Amino acid sequence: MPADYAKVKSALRKVPLEDSLRHVWQYSRLVSGQVKLPDSYLHRDERGYSHDIEKYLFPHQVELLARELLLHADRSGRPTGHSLANWPDFADVKSALDKFANDVHEDNPNTDIMLTLHRIAQDQFPRFSRLTRAKIGRYLAMYRTPALRAIFEEHLGIDVDTYFVLTFGVIASALIRVHMNTTTDYAILGVDRSQSTRFFERITGGLEPMRKKLIETQRQNDCWEYTFNAFHFYPLISLFPGHPDRVLCPVPPALERRLLEGLYFDLVNAKGFPHAFGDAFESITGRMLRSLEKRYEVEEPQSQKIRKQRYDGTDWIVRSPGNCAFVECKSKRLSLSGRVAEQVSDLEKDIVKLAEAVVQNYANIYREMQAKQENDCQYFNIIITLEDWILFSDITTTTLHGHVVDQISKKGLPEDLIDKVPYRVLSFEGAMYTCATLKDRPMIEVFGVENNPTISGMYFLTDLKNRFPNADGDGVGDFEEDFLALMRPVIQQSKEMATSQSASKPVGMAGSL
Repeated sequence: MPADYAKVKSALRKVPLEDSLRHVWQYSRLVSGQVKLPDSYLHRDERGYSHDIEKYLFPHQVELLARELLLHADRSGRPTGHSLANWPDFADVKSALDKFANDVHEDNPNTDIMLTLHRIAQDQFPRFSRLTRAKIGRYLAMYRTPALRAIFEEHLGIDVDTYFVLTFGVIASALIRVHMNTTTDYAILGVDRSQSTRFFERITGGLEPMRKKLIETQRQNDCWEYTFNAFHFYPLISLFPGHPDRVLCPVPPALERRLLEGLYFDLVNAKGFPHAFGDAFESITGRMLRSLEKRYEVEEPQSQKIRKQRYDGTDWIVRSPGNCAFVECKSKRLSLSGRVAEQVSDLEKDIVKLAEAVVQNYANIYREMQAKQENDCQYFNIIITLEDWILFSDITTTTLHGHVVDQISKKGLPEDLIDKVPYRVLSFEGAMYTCATLKDRPMIEVFGVENNPTISGMYFLTDLKNRFPNADGDGVGDFEEDFLALMRPVIQQSKEMATSQSASKPVGMAGSL
């Protein structure tokens, strides 16, 4: 049966928008944070047994639901007699979304299955990245580097430390309540009103502008599930033009990603940003790698001149007897068009850039191999990206490998170099886990020598975690301490202010705790 989007609209129009976004928040907490639904949610069959909705609802589906509600839910403000807290209404809406998602694929029988797997991975896998103190700490450490800090503070008008204090406070708030007020006084956290105002302006969207953007970018083909979601850019939504300070955060995980990974998009067009951002990423990568110095030699190569030509070389080198890893840092991320990949060419444009980084590092390695003539040293070509490119489907790994082989030939490098020197592409988070395993094991045992295209991507890290399941990736680089050092005085100051305010209340006004 042809895909019928009218059925999606019909199901969603029965439920009121504001009420539904509150329920989306509950479902988001259920599937992303394992927070049980309130007893008022009537998700039971006629025998009284729970439907165990968390077995059938996933984080990416909650975000899709929020997007489609914004487009089609009832906005009149009047009761509709329907609610996503009731099983029949929820089941009706979810069934309509699921059916349309399946039907659009059946309408396109010639769709490349590997391209579809790529879209699914890009849509779902980022939600497995847990928010930890170490994750916040590494972004804090990166934006604190002097050149990037200067651009950040000039462009956004917010102090870096203040931004991350607010980030922690606002995320914590979103996890316990769906409503927020952007005029809240954060003085107890040491934040002045002007900076908190600028902070919220970046992440708050109005209903009509968000709907307009969704309508402009919507696709009713096999890319429908994966296209633009306004909540990824504006995770806080203001539904009432007369009260723009009253906002909702229906999907807290989208807020987390926007405030950390999404910070890049606020600064990407600032003068000097690309260079400062790249240098900052190299800096935190070096900090991570230096945690290996008890077992390995870690060096930051300097540029060199060979026959009057300057070579910047690789970013970092990690050595041990008989093994050497050249590490190249790439802060570039996969573009939105590359993630959605409506056509293979959309993805290929980005993959070519990644292949250039791999081959650039092969050239660095080959220069050293020629200079040292060491036949007993096993080299490794390691590319670390700040955000995960999620090289999951065969179409990504084989396309990357094909371009690497092609560019090696065009650069005049030996064709067998790719067989002698394995390459691995790791996200920063994946590299932290890899470093944790390297602390106790030889390099060749961790990286292996096979250069099958599949192993260059996500399969490598999956296999690594299966082989060494107990490595403490979060502890590598001690980024958690950056977060704790920032928050300790803030928390202490908050406690002192709360105690002072409580002590100043007249007798009889203090409520029970």
